[in-house]
Amino acid sequence: MTKLFKSAELKRILWTGLLLVLFLVVAAISQFVYNSLDNGASRFKSKFACENDKLVKSRGYVYIHGLGDDGPGPINSIINLTRGDTKVAGFLDFDYNEKLALNEIGADFVSKFNTFATRGFDEIVVFGISAGGIVASYSAHQLISDGIIEIHTTAAPLNGYKLGIFSQRVAKDFKGLIRDIGLGLEPYLMPRNNVRIYHHKTVEDEFLRFWCGSYAIFCNPRAIQDNNVPGSKEFYYPEDSHRSIVATVAKKIIACRDEI
Repeated sequence: MTKLFKSAELKRILWTGLLLVLFLVVAAISQFVYNSLDNGASRFKSKFACENDKLVKSRGYVYIHGLGDDGPGPINSIINLTRGDTKVAGFLDFDYNEKLALNEIGADFVSKFNTFATRGFDEIVVFGISAGGIVASYSAHQLISDGIIEIHTTAAPLNGYKLGIFSQRVAKDFKGLIRDIGLGLEPYLMPRNNVRIYHHKTVEDEFLRFWCGSYAIFCNPRAIQDNNVPGSKEFYYPEDSHRSIVATVAKKIIACRDEI
């Protein structure tokens, strides 16, 4: 009986080791492919251009927090940046309980956003920061406004991690939004015609790698962000980190309103 147990245990260890090697090989190939495609890629050279309506008379801003991005600091930064814009007529600061699943957080956001939109804005600008960008992308097709909705995600892990053989462990060890991101995210749905979506992405991102734990070296930030909303546009920021891209994009988008 002891020999039988040892034999079964040995097989389990060997299979686990083989699957681990397989996962690492696939991850390494994926990393190589992305790096090869990125070599001189024109998408890195694409720059965001202002596409706003000059006839906008009232504007609202929405901030969707990232994981652990708590407190009033971020929305206060947005308020400070927009002080010179006389068209600003309201702000919505959306935070959430990360222990809830994406569909629960998304439903709450849609409800709050659609209520906010009833104030009659000509334009609503949404900033979805990191995981907040997932919430914005997941919910985009359900957002309703008589005016323009412009969504900007920054360094958002839109694709999730899709950890393959480690999925069972992710499902067991994590709950809520973190679990959903770890297991991987499905393609997003096409939003209404009045919704514009811009994905602002990092090229290297230690924060996104961090969530891969011991296998961070095999995680590719570009692959983790590679799940755009249909009809959206993407822009890469090679010089920005996960943290700095937030301020870079916010300043760019808000300054763009001063030009029209």
